[in-house]
Amino acid sequence: MDTRLHSELYLSVIIPVFNEKDRINKSLKEITDYLNARSYSWEIIIVDDGSTDGTSDLVREFGLDANRITLLQQSH
Repeated sequence: MDTRLHSELYLSVIIPVFNEKDRINKSLKEITDYLNARSYSWEIIIVDDGSTDGTSDLVREFGLDANRITLLQQSH
């Protein structure tokens, strides 16, 4: 992990999710649109608590375009 990158980071948004397939794309779009309009650096961390509905797949697909989205998957 490059600590320089994190020392310059202004905002981290952490979003816990569980089976949010029907809402995650809209939410990520609204959040990234808002953050992209700001002048500060940011990241979004999605913490998936074992979703079984494909939420993680949708986050991965969305994240390919955004570059500042990290997906952490928790397993039980």
